Amino acid sequence: MTDRSDRHLGTVVSLREVTERELRKERLAVLNRVLRHNLRNQLDVFNAHLDAIDDDHADTAIETSDRIARMSDHARTIDQLLSEMREHVPVDVAKLLRDAVSAHDPPVAVDAPESLVVQTDRAALEAAIESAVDNAVTHATDVTVSLQLTPDRCELQVLDDSPGIPELELSALEAGSETPLQHGTGLGLWQLTWATRNSGGEVSFDTSDGTTVTISVPGAPSVRE
Repeated sequence: MTDRSDRHLGTVVSLREVTERELRKERLAVLNRVLRHNLRNQLDVFNAHLDAIDDDHADTAIETSDRIARMSDHARTIDQLLSEMREHVPVDVAKLLRDAVSAHDPPVAVDAPESLVVQTDRAALEAAIESAVDNAVTHATDVTVSLQLTPDRCELQVLDDSPGIPELELSALEAGSETPLQHGTGLGLWQLTWATRNSGGEVSFDTSDGTTVTISVPGAPSVRE
């Protein structure tokens, strides 16, 4: 700092204020890393020991461990989706659908054009499709996915022969929050719902005959058969 004659009078130090929002983001980032790395590593060790035990109790423990691991994956994906705002870009929905289905064995029946492109958030729609397919394959034996289009939107449907989604799960999703008396059993359907909304679309559930999940994404699709 100088005066009018350019004589040095001293030094001014400017301290940047760390806002509560920045601190919260930092804490969430740390928690996310711990959840992703430490928890998954511990579960891998846990499962390795259980695999060496031939017992029904071990099978139950492994299934529980797998559910915790999936919940960890869902939590990480949700954190990424809700903490970042991305531009809508051209996305081939048909390719995302086939990629999601190809990760499962046995294969899932697909009824979709060769290519169907809409403007959307790629990461969000990809997470929504993967959630819908994973949920169906986990809880059903017969799964079919289809992709339909109208002049102003495309609709992706995942149909399965499961007993349906529990009413408490659907009620919590419709309410938009969970309470001690109204809550789901995991994060998969929350990831599906929030990811679809982030893509600019809507999701609906029909449990009258098995389960049908419909993801509707607005926009004039560009299609190639």
